[in-house]
Amino acid sequence: MAQSADTKRAGLYTAYLVRLWQENEQSPWRASAQSAVTGEKVYFADLESLFAFLQAQTIVNSSAQRVVPVNSSGI
Repeated sequence: MAQSADTKRAGLYTAYLVRLWQENEQSPWRASAQSAVTGEKVYFADLESLFAFLQAQTIVNSSAQRVVPVNSSGI
């Protein structure tokens, strides 16, 4: 589905490249999400953290800005 320029400008659209991996069969799944717009990459130690980040990106606070993750420094 194509997104209009107005939708993107209004902050109603965001895109991420999500990568998932395991260090070995016993380790937890790890993840990263890279913004398709800015290229910024955020790493997650588990899938729950990734899901929380993605959910937070859909919540607009009172100043109409996206919620910023608390820790984007890596695994």
